[in-house]
Amino acid sequence: VLGGLNWTTTAQAKGRENSLLLNLLITDYDFLDVMGVNFREGRNFSRDTQADSSALILNETAVKQLGIKDVIGSQVTAGGDPYTVIGVIDDFHFSSFHEPIKPFGFFLSEPSVNKLFVKIQSVNMLASISEIQKTWATLVPDRPFEFTFQDEQVSKLYASEVKFQKLISNFTLIAILIACLGLFGLSAYTAQQRTKEIGIRKVLGASVVGVTQLLSGEFFKLVLLAVVIAMPIAWYFMNEWLQDFAYHIELSAWMFLVSALMALLIALLTVSFQCIRAALANPVHSLRSE
Repeated sequence: VLGGLNWTTTAQAKGRENSLLLNLLITDYDFLDVMGVNFREGRNFSRDTQADSSALILNETAVKQLGIKDVIGSQVTAGGDPYTVIGVIDDFHFSSFHEPIKPFGFFLSEPSVNKLFVKIQSVNMLASISEIQKTWATLVPDRPFEFTFQDEQVSKLYASEVKFQKLISNFTLIAILIACLGLFGLSAYTAQQRTKEIGIRKVLGASVVGVTQLLSGEFFKLVLLAVVIAMPIAWYFMNEWLQDFAYHIELSAWMFLVSALMALLIALLTVSFQCIRAALANPVHSLRSE
């Protein structure tokens, strides 16, 4: 299917005073079918209807902002030219989630199209592209064959977010590693400093589980305190970042709860080795110098 230039122009419904900036795209008859657009009302362009040369298809947002009640058959002036609305399609995202869905319209003007959209199966994609290239070379030998995938174009809308996500992920892993090394070293130092205390407790009947809980419990409290301090700070900055998107998720308590549990689990696994090792040590060796 064919698609052409797109631009923004002033549009106004007949009998209405309010106008809006309407995004327009030149297409051919099959463009919306290939793109899988769903019609709320009306129909698509038809080769059997000569009047479709001045027909217009709008999205829901355009209809709402134009204030049209009986949409199908209504008259809309766009860019100084009169059009008849023949269909209304579901709203769709043609820009990134940073921006709200804007009014959009499609009309026919095949001599002005400058792009070819081809829907192919993901199986044997290279073979399909090769066949398209051969056909292109036969039909348009004077123009080079250049192509892009639609998902690549969509991905470009979020290139900065992808880079930001990778950067944050890398720094998060480094921070976790440094924190674990610090906890591991601190737990080893604490166990060494309290070797005699542990030996006395074991001689007096303390179990391995009890000694392990005693040592790890102190670190558990510190990590829990850090989580309590970090959660409101994390919520604030995440909420501020999400405000840059017109469409975004809502932050929920379970997200922070899961993060807190993971932090506590990582801390517990980090210090448990030294704690269990100290709890299993023979108290005779630790009390020999006493």
